[in-house]
Amino acid sequence: MSAHVVLTGPSTAGKTSLMLGLSHLEGSHEFTVDRTWTTRPRRPNENDEENVFASPLEFDQKRADYLLPFQTFPTYEYGITRQAPLANNELRMRILMPVFAIKFRQLIETPTIICSISPYSADPRATLVARDPLVDPEDIESRLRRYYQDDAEATAVADIRFQNSPGLKAAVRQLGVLLTDYVRKLD
Repeated sequence: MSAHVVLTGPSTAGKTSLMLGLSHLEGSHEFTVDRTWTTRPRRPNENDEENVFASPLEFDQKRADYLLPFQTFPTYEYGITRQAPLANNELRMRILMPVFAIKFRQLIETPTIICSISPYSADPRATLVARDPLVDPEDIESRLRRYYQDDAEATAVADIRFQNSPGLKAAVRQLGVLLTDYVRKLD
């Protein structure tokens, strides 16, 4: 069976690392990344595996092709392209906030599995500061509030909950098994 997989959870949970790791995993299912169009600027050391970075003009020119356009804080736009049919045993992955994960599920006909990713770090403040050492202390408080809100919302909408762990390869294998077992049960 094939399905869409939406990874959701707070910032720093490891969603992108897990998704990209799964895309290189070999097994009974092919994990593919469904890239999202965005006007968000590229982060340092960020590649093109997760997003298509577009200017606002490029984004607007493609707007008719989007299944679901949406906006996030502060004003970045994102667009999910219309869905091509899934290949046999394909698990097509993307990362979405919980509210958009639910909307995505409502708009497509094939099965969608929402997987909440919880970070392995027990100290989100330290993780957020390590990610951006020059961040304003007031901004950290805002990000922490958002972190706990995103974590709670992701857990509430999830079909599967995954606690991330140190050691990316092991975590990727564990999540891969969890997802493929879940898909087999849907059959």
